[in-house]
Amino acid sequence: MFFDKRWEPSGLDSLSTTWRMILSILITGIVGFALEYVGIEVLDVFENASPMTIYAVIGIWAFGLGPLLVLLRKSALWVPMAIVGGAFAFLVLFNHYFFMTWEFGAGGFHSTGKLWAPRIWEFREGAIFGLQHPLLIAIVAGVIETIVVPVSVLLQQLIVRRWKKPAAFSLEEETALFRDSVVGVNTMKPRRDFGFYFMRFIFFAYGTYFVYMLIGLMVNGRDLPVVGMFFINPPETINTIMKITLMVSLANLAAFNAGVRREAALLLTIGHLISVGASLGLYFAYPVNPLFPDEQSFLLSSVIGDGALLVVLVYYLIAPSQDRSLEETVDAEVRSPASSFYRLYFLAFASLFSFFTAAILYFRIAGAPESGLGAVFGGPDPLVSNSLTKYGTLAAFGWFLYKRDDMRRYMAPTLVIAFSFSLLATIIYGLQGSTVLFSRNGVPVTLPWFMVNHLIVDGGGLALLLALRRLQYHVDLQITALKPGSAECVVALHQALRESSQAPELSAKEVVRRIDEYIVGIRGRRRGLLAFPFWLVEHVFPVLLFLRPAFSVMSRDEQRWMLRRYMLRARHERVKAALPALAEFLYQIGDICHALVTLSYFTTQRSWRQVGYVEPDARERLQGEMAASRPPLGVDAAPLPDGPTGGTRPSNRNGERLLSPRTTAVQSASRIPSEVDYCIIGSGAAGGLLAYRLGLAKGNKDSICVLERGGYYSPQRDFSDDEMKVFRTLYTDGGLQVSRSFDFTVLQGECVGGTTVINNAVCFQMPEIARGEWGAFGFDADDLGPHYQRVADEINIGVVADNAVNARVEQLFTEGVKRYNDVLEGLGPLQPAQRNSGNFLNCTGCGLCNCGCKYMRKLSVLETYIPWAISHGVSIVSSVSAVRCEVEKNGGTQKAKSVIVRTENGGFARIKVRKAVIVAAGAIASSRFLMRSELGGSGVGQGLSCNYAVPPVVIFDEPVNAFDGLQMAMYARPESQEAVFETTFFPPGSYAISFPQYFEHHAQLMSAYPRAVNFTALVGSDPAGSVSRERDVLFGRAIQWSPTASDLNRMRKSLITIIQIAQASGAKEILLPTHPVLRLHLDKNIGDVVRMMEKIFVEKRFFNFVTAHPQGGNMMASDSIAERVVELDFRVRDCANVYVCDASVFPRGIRVNPQWTIMALASLASERIAAGE
Repeated sequence: MFFDKRWEPSGLDSLSTTWRMILSILITGIVGFALEYVGIEVLDVFENASPMTIYAVIGIWAFGLGPLLVLLRKSALWVPMAIVGGAFAFLVLFNHYFFMTWEFGAGGFHSTGKLWAPRIWEFREGAIFGLQHPLLIAIVAGVIETIVVPVSVLLQQLIVRRWKKPAAFSLEEETALFRDSVVGVNTMKPRRDFGFYFMRFIFFAYGTYFVYMLIGLMVNGRDLPVVGMFFINPPETINTIMKITLMVSLANLAAFNAGVRREAALLLTIGHLISVGASLGLYFAYPVNPLFPDEQSFLLSSVIGDGALLVVLVYYLIAPSQDRSLEETVDAEVRSPASSFYRLYFLAFASLFSFFTAAILYFRIAGAPESGLGAVFGGPDPLVSNSLTKYGTLAAFGWFLYKRDDMRRYMAPTLVIAFSFSLLATIIYGLQGSTVLFSRNGVPVTLPWFMVNHLIVDGGGLALLLALRRLQYHVDLQITALKPGSAECVVALHQALRESSQAPELSAKEVVRRIDEYIVGIRGRRRGLLAFPFWLVEHVFPVLLFLRPAFSVMSRDEQRWMLRRYMLRARHERVKAALPALAEFLYQIGDICHALVTLSYFTTQRSWRQVGYVEPDARERLQGEMAASRPPLGVDAAPLPDGPTGGTRPSNRNGERLLSPRTTAVQSASRIPSEVDYCIIGSGAAGGLLAYRLGLAKGNKDSICVLERGGYYSPQRDFSDDEMKVFRTLYTDGGLQVSRSFDFTVLQGECVGGTTVINNAVCFQMPEIARGEWGAFGFDADDLGPHYQRVADEINIGVVADNAVNARVEQLFTEGVKRYNDVLEGLGPLQPAQRNSGNFLNCTGCGLCNCGCKYMRKLSVLETYIPWAISHGVSIVSSVSAVRCEVEKNGGTQKAKSVIVRTENGGFARIKVRKAVIVAAGAIASSRFLMRSELGGSGVGQGLSCNYAVPPVVIFDEPVNAFDGLQMAMYARPESQEAVFETTFFPPGSYAISFPQYFEHHAQLMSAYPRAVNFTALVGSDPAGSVSRERDVLFGRAIQWSPTASDLNRMRKSLITIIQIAQASGAKEILLPTHPVLRLHLDKNIGDVVRMMEKIFVEKRFFNFVTAHPQGGNMMASDSIAERVVELDFRVRDCANVYVCDASVFPRGIRVNPQWTIMALASLASERIAAGE
C-alpha cells in the first residue's frame, strides 16, 4: 500500500508539530513548483503575466497547502483535494472575468475585448486541452491542481517511514473490544421514502442553481449563461436570492420531517403556482424584448420545470399522509399577551406582503420603466417572476402561521434564514454605493434610496420576528438564558436521546426550564458559554453534516440518526471519519449536550419514579428524626397514614444528639472591612479551621475576616435533593471545572465551608508511603499526630454507624474482597473490607452527601468551624473574589499591605492588612491568586497531583437499592497503597451522567439503577498537572493535565482489580468508565477481555479523568528544595506575611481522601502563624 492508514501511527507521528510543519511546507512547495514548471515549460499550457508570479504561487502552495496538510493529516485524502480543486477552479474563473471590461447592449452585458489590468496568468489561445469555455477550463484546471495533495502526502510518508513506530494494538482489536458496548449504527438509520428523496432533489436543484449564481456574481461573470441578468437589476437579484432560500429551506424541512411534509408542500405548491402563473402571464402578455431576447426561453423553461414539480407537490396535498400526527411539540400557546402579539405579527406580515405582491404587479403593468419602482419591477421578466414568487410565498407564510400555531416552531426558522440571506445581500450591494440598474428599455437608472429602504423593511421585519419570538419564550416558557432556537434544541435533544418508553414529551418543558435556570444560576467565567453547544447543534452542525435543516425541526428519527451517526460516535468510528478532528469536536459538543439534558431530566421526580429512586423524605425508615432501621430496609416510599394523626412524625426515643438549626443559620452578612489584622482567603477545610483557631487564640483583640467567592447558605433552607440546583449553587463553575483539553474534570465546592460541604466526609490519616515522600521534602509528618486527634475530637470523626450503611452493599463488597484475595491479581492482596470513618453526627444514610447535608448530620466546616469562628468575632464575607495582594518592598523582603477584592456587583474594594494574609482557597484557586499577586516564584501552580476517581457500575440480579445508605461507606486497600477501593453510589442525576452511554444503552443503565452499586477506585496520581501562567479568554489560567504512564498503569490495574472483586461478589455485569464504556458480563470467562485491556488501555484517551481531590501546586518544602513555593512555617518564600495553608502545599499527593490531613495541617499552621507574628 502506498499510503499508511491514516488512523494508524505513521512516521510523521514521531516528529514534533514544528518539524511536521517544516517538512510539509518544503515538500508541498517543491511539488507545487514542479507542477507549475511542467505546465509552463513542458506542456506550454499557460504563461504568467509576471516572472514574479511563479514565486507567489510557490509561496501559496508551500505556506497555504503545507500547513493545511498538517492540519488535515489524519483526514481522508479527498478532503484537502476537494479544498484545493474547488479553490483553484474558483480562482481560474476569477482570473478570467475579474479583469474584463463590459458594455451593456442588446442581449445584456458584452465584453469589450479589453482588460482593465493584465490577468495573473493566461492559458495558451484561451484554452486548455482544447476546451475553451471558462467553466470547463476551471473544472479541468481544478482537477489537475489536486495532484499536488497525494504526491506531497506520499513523499512526506516515504521520507519519515524509517521512524514509523508499530502500533501497540490495531483498530480492529479496539473495535472488537467495544463492539457490544456501542449502540449499532444501522439499527438507528431512519427509513426514507420517495418523499424524502423528492424533497432533497428540489433542495439540491435550487441549491446548485443558487451556488452557481453566487459564484457568477462573485467572479463578475457577466456573460455566463443565466448569470448575466443578475447584474442588470440588483434589487430583483436580492429578491431572487430570498426566493431561492425560501424554497430550499422548505424543501429541506419537508425532506427531514415527514410529519410536516404536507404543510411544507402546501407552501411550496403556492410558491410554484405563483411562479408558473407569473411566468406564463409575462410570457404571453409581452412581446420579446430585443434587449433581453433570452427572457422568453427562460420563462418557458421555468414554467416547464416548476410545473413538473407542481405535479408531485400536489400529490402530497391530496394523498394520505404517512404521518398524520406531528411529534409532540412544546409551544406555549396559552394566549398570553406575548403569544397574542406574536400571532398578530403574522397577520400583519401576511397583509404587508400581500400588498407588496399586488404592488409589484401594478408597477410591472403600469409603472414608468425609467424611474422608481417601475424600473425596479420592470424587468428582466424572469426576475419579476421571482419577486412575485418571493412576496406571494411570504404572504402565504404569514396567513398560514397566523392560523397554525403548532407550525411556528417548524416554519419560523425558515423565515429567519430567508430574511438573513436577503439582508446579507442587501448590505453587500449597499456597501457598493448607489444602486444602478438597467430598465427594460436599456436606460441606466440610479436608485440611491432603494437598498436603505429594503434594509429597513426586511431588517425591521426580521428584528420584530426575533424579538416577539424571544418574548414569547420568555413569558410563556420562562426562558431567559436560552434563545428560542437553543431552547427548541434542548427540547429536541431530550426527546431524541430518551427512549419512547421514557415518555420524554411529557417532561420536555421541565427539562428546558431546568437547563435555563442552571445556566442563569451558576457562577464562573464560562457561564455565558453554556448555551453555545445547543446553538451549535441547532444551527451549525446540521449544515456541516450534509446540509440538514435546523436540528429541532427534523423528525425524531432523523435527529437520533444525526446524533448517533455523526455526533455520538465511539472513538474507533471517529478516527475513520473524513475529518477526524471535526468528528472529535462533534463528539465533545454532543457529549456536553447529552450530559446537560440528561442531568436535567434525571433530577426530576418523574424520572425518579421511572428508575426506582425514592427520595429520603419519602422513605419509610426516615420518617422520624433518627433512622428507624438499617438501609435498605423500608426503602419504599412511605404512604400517608390514615386517621386524624396521619402524616405526623414518629417520636424520637433514642436520645441521640443533633445539631441545633441555629448553628447553621446564616449570620447577618458581613460588610467588606476596610482594614483587618488577618485576611483569610477561602473558607473550606483549611480556611474555616484557621479562622476558628486564630479567633480562639486572639480573642477580640485582633480583627479577622474570611473571604469566600461562593455564597453563604443555610443547610435547612438552601440545600436540596435537587442535584442540578446544588451543582449550580455549591460547586465551582457549576460542576464544570475542566482542564484546557476538556478531558479532566475537577470537582470542588464554592460556598462558605468549601468542598467539605459537598464531599463524602471520608477521613483518612496520611498513609506511611506518603509520610515518607513528604519527609524527603523536609516535612516531618509526625508533627501532625496531635492535630489529627484534636480535629477528630472537634468534628466527631469516627467509624460510620449501622444506620448509615446499606447492609446489602456492605455484605456484597465484603464478600467480594474476601473472595478476591483468593485470586491475588490486579493490585495484589487487599486488606479486609471495613467501614469508612467520617465527620458525622448520627448520619441516617440518606445518600446525598454530595448535595450538602440538609439534615445537618455531616459536620462540615459550615456547621462547625465557621459558626465557632463567628462566635469569636471573625467576620465572614461571602460572594467576593480575592483578586491579588498588594505588596511593598522593605529592603530585601516583601510584605503584603492589602488585598484587592471584587464584589458581587463587579466593583472592587481594598482591604488593608496589618499582620498577615493567609491563602487557603484550594489547589487551583490558591495558585491563581499567587500568580496574580506575582508571589511564590516560578514553582507556583506546578506539580499538581490528585486522586483519580474511577467508579465502575456493578450490576446484580437482585435489588441492592444502594441509593439508600451512605454514599461512600466501605473501603479496602492494597498493601502497596496504590489505590483505595470504596463503595460509592450516586443519586439518579449524577449516576446518569457518570458514563458515556447513549440511547437504548443509557436506558438500560438507568433501568438497572436499583440493582447497581459503584465499586470505585481512588487512584493516586503522579504530580502531572499544573495551572497555566498564560491567560486565555475561555479558561483564564487553565488547568493542564498529562497523566503519566505510571498513572495509566495504576488505573488499568485498578479496573482489573474491581472487575475481579465484582465477579467474586456475585455481580452479573460491570460497566467500566472508559471511552467508550466497556460492558462486561461477569457470568462468562473474562480472561481474554482482561488480557485485551492490558494491551489496549495504555493511552489516556480511553479513560475518564475526574477528581475531587486536587493537591499540590504550591509545594511546601525545606530550603534545600529549589522549586518550593512555601516554607515549612507556611510562609510564602518571597513575602514575609503571606501564608498558604491548604492542599496546594502538599509536596506530593497522599493517595487517600485528604480532608483530615488538610485540617490537621491547618491546625498546625494556626500555631505557627500565630507564633510567627
